[in-house]
Amino acid sequence: MGHTDNVNNTDIAPSALNVGLAAAGVFKGAHGLEGLLNADDFWERQPYGTRFYYGDGIADYLHRDVLRAAIQVLAANVRADQPL
Repeated sequence: MGHTDNVNNTDIAPSALNVGLAAAGVFKGAHGLEGLLNADDFWERQPYGTRFYYGDGIADYLHRDVLRAAIQVLAANVRADQPL
């Protein structure tokens, strides 16, 4: 499986996630998480196409799949707690 396989496969209704997170008071602009996840041009410029480095250490990075999983967890909790 290549690094671009399943790039947009978050199985999340973006508007439901945005509305649910905003309604829960998490933060406004929740669409930024999905925007970052789905920004193919950005990710293809990153090492291995999957790592966003935020520090100088070799382990100071956010893996794209971790971001995808976090969005899925947030969406599942929104669906469970928020009637949309």
